Amino acid sequence: MDQQRAIPNWFYVSLIPGVGWLSLFIAGYRAKERSWMLSALTYGLLSLLGGIFDPLGFLLAIGWFAGMLHLGLVKDQYLT
Repeated sequence: MDQQRAIPNWFYVSLIPGVGWLSLFIAGYRAKERSWMLSALTYGLLSLLGGIFDPLGFLLAIGWFAGMLHLGLVKDQYLT
């Protein structure tokens, strides 16, 4: 019995600060959605710049939360 998972394994990567954007990129790559991949790269750039230049990690947090929110919004589209 092969059951389809309600939440793909790569979705859990979004819970890791700084690299959570990778899960949106993976979803975009598998679904062949260029806009998702570009959004993921934008969140990744925000996280990178936040990690380098922002000592309080404000940009890192924005990139992480935005990526998780975006992924949550497109998860249902990905599963269909």
